[in-house]
Amino acid sequence: GGPPRGSRGGGERQGDTEKGRLLVWRYEGSKTLEEYVQASDFPLNLEDPLFRARAPSKEADVEKRSAAVLREVVRSALQAAKAMHSGGVVHRDVKPANMIISERDSGPTILLADLGAAVDLRNGYNFNPDEGLLDPRYAPPEQYVLPQTVPRAPPALSAVLGSPFIWAQYAPGKFDTYAVGMMLLQMGVPQLRKSESLQLVSRRIAECGGDVEEWRERFGQNLDFALLDRQNGAGWELVTKLVVDRSRRLSAARALGHRYLKSENVGGPVSPPPEQATSPLGSATLRR
Repeated sequence: GGPPRGSRGGGERQGDTEKGRLLVWRYEGSKTLEEYVQASDFPLNLEDPLFRARAPSKEADVEKRSAAVLREVVRSALQAAKAMHSGGVVHRDVKPANMIISERDSGPTILLADLGAAVDLRNGYNFNPDEGLLDPRYAPPEQYVLPQTVPRAPPALSAVLGSPFIWAQYAPGKFDTYAVGMMLLQMGVPQLRKSESLQLVSRRIAECGGDVEEWRERFGQNLDFALLDRQNGAGWELVTKLVVDRSRRLSAARALGHRYLKSENVGGPVSPPPEQATSPLGSATLRR
């Protein structure tokens, strides 16, 4: 009981900044998605924290309940990525270790955290074309959020004016959606949930020229794809549309319209909404 360690009541934490001002943030939770994924009882261990009062009956089919957990995690990750992208920001380090499972009774259940690698393409903050900040287990093959031919951060006004063009031309947000695809692959195949297993998969996908379908044919014979193959392979289909080269990869907005994220009770595929370049101009400012 009581407030979290280091807090001063009300579930808020405080820390000193270099200039002597106080930085206060609300306590959300202490466990990351990675901690749940690494546990032997995943994904059912996430059922109650994720759905809260909406948790399905424990009498329901175990595989169907497990699939519902995965679907909700992926939806939450894509919604968080879409929100950042609409503000002109690319996270660049989307992975289970950077997703907090909220302990609050209301609001989002899964929160995308750790913006240390994030780049703000409205003003060039944290952008250096010569640096690629990535976790090789989840990072896309291009390694950089923008081609290295894009110049370093220009003056603020030029960055703001050029940002819509950069977003439309290079679709930098797709850097994050590749990571969501790797998360889905990891969560959906029990043998891949350990960190070292996913690292090997990433290397082998690279050996297959980035073709995840070829990887499955060559290396997936002894892996269990049952959770991804439900709904006529809807989960696997979404993996193939995210773990692919940038030109064919879905944006977060389009991925949210994929049939995998619809209830299993809804029959037939659902077409993604038309692709639109997200303009960061006029979006709410993201606070760091």
